[in-house]
Amino acid sequence: MATQSRCTLLMAFLIIIAFSVTRVDNIVGFGVLRWLDTNSGSVTPVVRYGPKGHVVDIYVGTPPQRISALLSSSSSVIWLQARNLFPFNPRESSTLNKLPCNHSLCKSFYKLKFGCRNTSTFSQRYEDGTSVSGKMASDIFHMGDTSYNLVFGYTTKSKRYWRSVQGVLGMGRGNTSLIRQVGASRFSVCLTTSKDEERVTPLILGDAALLKPKLRNMAVRIPIVDNPSDPQHYYVALEGFSIGNRRVILPPDAFQILPNRTAGVIFDMGSQLNMLDGKVLDIVWTYIAEDMKILPRDRNVFLGSKGFCADKQLRSRWSDNPPSLTLHFLGGVDFTVPEQNYVTEEGGTKCIAFVPSPINGLSVFGNLFHQNMQVIYDLKNMTIMFAPASCVHF
Repeated sequence: MATQSRCTLLMAFLIIIAFSVTRVDNIVGFGVLRWLDTNSGSVTPVVRYGPKGHVVDIYVGTPPQRISALLSSSSSVIWLQARNLFPFNPRESSTLNKLPCNHSLCKSFYKLKFGCRNTSTFSQRYEDGTSVSGKMASDIFHMGDTSYNLVFGYTTKSKRYWRSVQGVLGMGRGNTSLIRQVGASRFSVCLTTSKDEERVTPLILGDAALLKPKLRNMAVRIPIVDNPSDPQHYYVALEGFSIGNRRVILPPDAFQILPNRTAGVIFDMGSQLNMLDGKVLDIVWTYIAEDMKILPRDRNVFLGSKGFCADKQLRSRWSDNPPSLTLHFLGGVDFTVPEQNYVTEEGGTKCIAFVPSPINGLSVFGNLFHQNMQVIYDLKNMTIMFAPASCVHF
């Protein structure tokens, strides 16, 4: 299999040289889309838009089984669905090893449920209240032109939301995330929008994860801050908002990290929408309504599943230009958010895409914020850097 893979990759490389292209959008290697970096000659996995978020196509086990795994920076777990009708079957991989109870990664992160009988188990709960659980194992993961022996979980139970997801590629700060297990200090993504769902962009791991030179003048860099009670998430120090030309007056502890609980502001490309703590969202909505001159009795304005929405009868109130949104981070770093990263439109309805967080005190900049934005998560320097970008031309 290894020899066959190298030969296939070599043939694809020769074809690429012959046609003088710089990106791989065709089938390479195991039959999964991958990306050629013409500077280094390496082939990296690609990210594409999916129904629940952005996914990475990988192959797992021997013989390789193809999985489309959801990319999530809020999870430090790699897990795959192993129930009926899903593509991964642990019994069919000759290289899969179940994880014993005394394994270091098992002890360092996962909560053992009901004790441990020979094989470690895991349980992962997400911000929206959904959860998955199952058994832990190690196996070979093929990503781009590199293979890794990774620890992961395969599910025996999952809540309804996850039943259409083949797996999750956790990119969080915990020891069992992909980024930690492969020993990379940083990673870069540039996520496409739903309008470009057929296009792919690279998931870049390690030293090659650099900001595009043309984006340097637009980029901002903010520190990742520690939350001792929740070390796996990417917390940032947000100090406030401005809606239009007005600074939103918020309680001093609106985005404060609190001891012994999940609270503060996190970056998570796995959460579909942006979320704000309920009390903060009420205040922000008041400013938006005032800016748009919306009255409380307006029935054409409603809180929907995608945020605060106005139907086509109120489009004139928007003047096709919703109020601008500026984020104020610690250290005097300000960032005016592009409209596409906080406004959605579908079927004549336009929405300010912030929804109430299911966890009091927690706010999330989700997948929508990451779209058409190069974002670099740097664990070595404890920073996140981001800049607006045209990801289809990345």
